[in-house]
Amino acid sequence: MQSLLQTCPARLGLLGNPSDGYEGQVLACTFTDFQAEVCAQPAEQWSLQAGRPEAWKGDLRALWRALEGGQLREGAALLAAALRVLKPLVEQQAASLALSLQSSIPRQVGLSGSSAILIATLDLLNRNWRLEIEPLDVAALAWRAETEVLGIAAGPQDRVIQALGGLLRMDFSRPWPPRVERLDPFQLPALFLAWDPNPGQSSGVVHDRIRQRWQQGEPKVRAVMASLAELAPAGVDCLRQGDDAAFRRLVDRNFDLRASIWTISDRDRSMVELGRNHGAAVKFAGSGGAVVVFPQREDDLPRLMDHYRQAGFGCLRPRLEIPKGKEVES
Repeated sequence: MQSLLQTCPARLGLLGNPSDGYEGQVLACTFTDFQAEVCAQPAEQWSLQAGRPEAWKGDLRALWRALEGGQLREGAALLAAALRVLKPLVEQQAASLALSLQSSIPRQVGLSGSSAILIATLDLLNRNWRLEIEPLDVAALAWRAETEVLGIAAGPQDRVIQALGGLLRMDFSRPWPPRVERLDPFQLPALFLAWDPNPGQSSGVVHDRIRQRWQQGEPKVRAVMASLAELAPAGVDCLRQGDDAAFRRLVDRNFDLRASIWTISDRDRSMVELGRNHGAAVKFAGSGGAVVVFPQREDDLPRLMDHYRQAGFGCLRPRLEIPKGKEVES
């Protein structure tokens, strides 16, 4: 075996999130400016290296113990969790691997950095061992790795959009697999991404409290999630009709619904209000820490991006991914 390299891009939540974790629908896309990169090389024993000079090394039994005992941190834990959901297949392999990870995705700003690592790792193992696992099954494995192995509260959309790529409407109102519709990213209105360079808190922490209220059947939380879910199909209609103004109204509605049940930090709210004060529609790209901004006119992009930079935020116009060879049924 030669060295193998696999990447997975970051994700933008456009409409409906976070209703995906609550039997809802979402519209999201992947973009290639930020990505996770996992490399595999043949080795005498298993090793995991994630951004630090030293790597974890040992046999598989030691790896499972380290994972279950909480001895692995951050990227190494994600690499190990991807292996753990494939445990029977991993243990059948005669050769050990040295897995290494690099990621340019800003941490804890809601751009799906953790799931990108899981998808990249699972895709790499899928290629290396010729497992022929379908993309939606890769997404399900990544979701299990995050929720069951690592105990992180997470909705399914990140794994699905990153396994398939592009611009997708995803409907999670029925049991797995979700209904997925591929759309043309060139139909989206002009947009850009802004993020806080100072990391926030894990998306799992953000979701824990609301999930408990949802499970208890709290009427307000249930009603907000139902309203959020309606935004995704409405947004698809706007794209097909070329109604950018209506799409932007849905974007603002998304944030307002979210803010009605979630506590929004002052820093996150300032990112939203900065764009709104200049006539743009703004919502979180994920669970907070980054926003996707839709100005009224494409000509407004440079000026508005400058305002965000002057306020100390990172800023870019994302290169939306156009995937190949990952078809889904409409």
